[in-house]
Amino acid sequence: MIRWVFFDLGGTLLDDLPFHDYIYGTMLSMFAERGYDVTMDELVSMRDLLVKKRVPVLKSLIEHFTGKERLVNPLMKELMSRIEGKGPELQSPFPESQQVLEKVRERHRLGVIANQEAGIHDLLNKVGWNRMFDVIIISDEVQLWKPDARIFKMALEKAGCEPSEAVMVGDRIDNDVTPAKRLGMKTVRYRWGIFGTQEPASEEEKPDLEILSLSDLPEALERL
Repeated sequence: MIRWVFFDLGGTLLDDLPFHDYIYGTMLSMFAERGYDVTMDELVSMRDLLVKKRVPVLKSLIEHFTGKERLVNPLMKELMSRIEGKGPELQSPFPESQQVLEKVRERHRLGVIANQEAGIHDLLNKVGWNRMFDVIIISDEVQLWKPDARIFKMALEKAGCEPSEAVMVGDRIDNDVTPAKRLGMKTVRYRWGIFGTQEPASEEEKPDLEILSLSDLPEALERL
């Protein structure tokens, strides 16, 4: 029996496209400042290819467009500094998120497992979700990032439930579906946004269910 439903945030309950636009716009500015002639179309095209390949996107973009591996770490450090704090500011709930959470909460306890800055709590408090989630695990606070299995184990331990009693809902195969399935959790993939192009590379990576609309989640959970 499913007792707990854990959610990713960005790209699942929160529209994070404005934040992604900010990240890649900042990267483009950094390239231009150093004399690298890169267009947004070129950047986005390469990003989408790297997403499909499941490689570290930001680091790979830096190496690809500068051609210098030695610049990857210093430019990543600068990029992280420039975008710090923007994630919580530039993400917002999807219109249907509130209603979906309320419906799911009628039958299950809710949790969060998300790669986010600690400041995301300000947004959760603002929209009242801090009262809806019984367990909230944020990577910045625990210094563990998906797909590290330890962040999932931490959430399960805090919830006091077995993997077989939990579902992970997320938009990414690599960060959400695969690590959760390996632990024995059920998985629902919300196929949307930048990571919607990811395809399972094996049976192990296939979500138990896939939805194209967040509004379909309550019904999907009934089928698990």
